[in-house]
Amino acid sequence: MATIRSLTGPAVTTEPVVRVSVAIPCFNYGRFLRDCVGSFLAQEGIAIDITIVDDASTDDSLTIARALAAEDRRVTVIESPRHHGHVETFNTALDAATGEYVVKMDADDMVPPGALARAVRLLNAHPEVSFVYGHPQVFGETAPTEFDDRVRGWTIWNGEDWIARVVERSHNVIMQPEVVMRRSAVVAIGGHLPENPEASDLNFWLRLAAVGSVARIDGPVQGLYRVHPDSLQRTVHAGYLSDLNGRVVAFDLFFRDRGRALRRGAQLEARSRVRLARDAMQIAQRAIDKRRDPEKLIAEYLDIASRLDPTVTSSRRWRSIRRRSIGSPVTGRSRRNVGTLLRDLEDKVRWRRWRRYGR
Repeated sequence: MATIRSLTGPAVTTEPVVRVSVAIPCFNYGRFLRDCVGSFLAQEGIAIDITIVDDASTDDSLTIARALAAEDRRVTVIESPRHHGHVETFNTALDAATGEYVVKMDADDMVPPGALARAVRLLNAHPEVSFVYGHPQVFGETAPTEFDDRVRGWTIWNGEDWIARVVERSHNVIMQPEVVMRRSAVVAIGGHLPENPEASDLNFWLRLAAVGSVARIDGPVQGLYRVHPDSLQRTVHAGYLSDLNGRVVAFDLFFRDRGRALRRGAQLEARSRVRLARDAMQIAQRAIDKRRDPEKLIAEYLDIASRLDPTVTSSRRWRSIRRRSIGSPVTGRSRRNVGTLLRDLEDKVRWRRWRRYGR
């Protein structure tokens, strides 16, 4: 089992002296932009610059961005003459970053007070770390005003060990606003890959972990993730099938690009396919439990699972899902009730582990 190095708390207490560049792509998020930028401008003990890249918004985003730049010299606006999409716009925003550390932030998200100072202190103390993250707090239209800011300690993983944990999870363990990156690591890997718009973040974190260690600030809220009806995850990239396909591509691109060069690259690649196949079957089971998806969509989940790991088709679990997906007798319904309770319990345990340990 890989070693995790846990520290009881920050190793240094001096104020950070480096600069953090914040990259904010924006498309039709004008109503959120002032809150987002304001949460960074209010950070204490940090030298900061902010670049907003407006992706040819059709609302008042550009007007608000220009006003923010006029109000504070730390804010710069890049205006795109045409709409490029979130991946290319993120890359433009990241290219504009010049600070030693970088934050990439969706315009509808925010950071709580003290988050950047905590992250910078860790990065200053551990130059081997590519990026640091923490716990993201989810909110709706109204931003929270009270936060848990108690630091239990720091956890630092060797990059390959962290990748192995993400492979086992088969999901992205990071939402994004809770991350601060070392710019040299971002430059080393390049930006987001256009081939993977649905899960470009997952691929991005994996590639960053391939060039350095990964750290987590345990305890406090490090980012604020807004959930609303117009977010990409509820519009363009909505749905379990889109998410599953995106994750499959994210892992595949990672191993083709950098993952195979890792010491355990071949083993981790094989394991990722097994775990993703298992997750595809879990999604199919959930769809049946909750009577959520039609039989045709459940068949697509199972097809993905069999392509990733052909051995699943001979498993009892596979046969059970297949039988239930085409309609089952009373015994199937009783199994579903028991199975649903067990899977709900697994979800709660998984969430608690993610909340505490970030994985």
